[in-house]
Amino acid sequence: MFRSNRRDENADLNALAKEALLQINEKKYDTELLDTGITAVHKIGIAFRGKNAVVKKDRN
Repeated sequence: MFRSNRRDENADLNALAKEALLQINEKKYDTELLDTGITAVHKIGIAFRGKNAVVKKDRN
């Protein structure tokens, strides 16, 4: 899990959301779903700080 330091106001939420998607792909979290025959998996990376949030999505 990627977490930014709460005090780091300069953390780039966009980059953190992209990193979350990279982690999903690198750790192959969708493997079990794909092995059961599911063909469409929606992957979502979310980064937030306070009331600000960025959501990135990918689909295999």
